Amino acid sequence: MRSVRVLSTIAAVGTFLVIVFGKIVRVTGASTSIPDWPLAFGRLVPKMTPLVFWEWSHRLLVLIVVITVVALIVRAVWLPGRLWLYCSMSLLLLVIPAVIGGLSILYPLHWAFAALDQAFAMLFYASVVGLAVWSRLVDVETDGRQVARRITPRSS
Repeated sequence: MRSVRVLSTIAAVGTFLVIVFGKIVRVTGASTSIPDWPLAFGRLVPKMTPLVFWEWSHRLLVLIVVITVVALIVRAVWLPGRLWLYCSMSLLLLVIPAVIGGLSILYPLHWAFAALDQAFAMLFYASVVGLAVWSRLVDVETDGRQVARRITPRSS
């Protein structure tokens, strides 16, 4: 279960950074600094300028979060219960804004797509934060039973 805790925490922190970098990209206008997607000027690592740095870093963070969630799904498949299903739904919540973000680079999209992108990003963030909190409150024993840990304040 420790691996679920670590991966879900990495996903939650990474998602927070993706959202922050996404806002920086939007405010600075860096979203138009790289004209193609998924590559950047036809390369994996483009020549850096300040705007390209923000856009490319945002893309890199999204990739790291996707890889983390896929690793979480792979790990969850081997655990008892339906954790793998929850993780898979979280991945879907991540893929939708990633595709919308990519399409917004390739095509001029209506502002409503930016709102939809943000809405799904927030849903995904809530799902990985929920998973990170849950993984700290529940232990999965070897026989598959879920046992809630006691959270009691220490008496002094």
